[in-house]
Amino acid sequence: MTPTMIATLQATPASRAVQAARLPAIAERAGLEITEAKAAMQILADGGFVNQQRFPRDFFYFRTPEGDAAAAGGM
Repeated sequence: MTPTMIATLQATPASRAVQAARLPAIAERAGLEITEAKAAMQILADGGFVNQQRFPRDFFYFRTPEGDAAAAGGM
């Protein structure tokens, strides 16, 4: 994983969190530009590290258990 992907993953709410987050909030927490976070998030979602839920106007993201392990340094 790249440093950008790790930062994005660590800024994404955990799988057991009661909430999900929008991409702009995740990018801000990770200290990344929205375009960097968007590219990393797509790779993370395709790899099964992050789930995305579509709501009427936006996507919300949260980590999978595999994403939790990777965010904790298990990869």
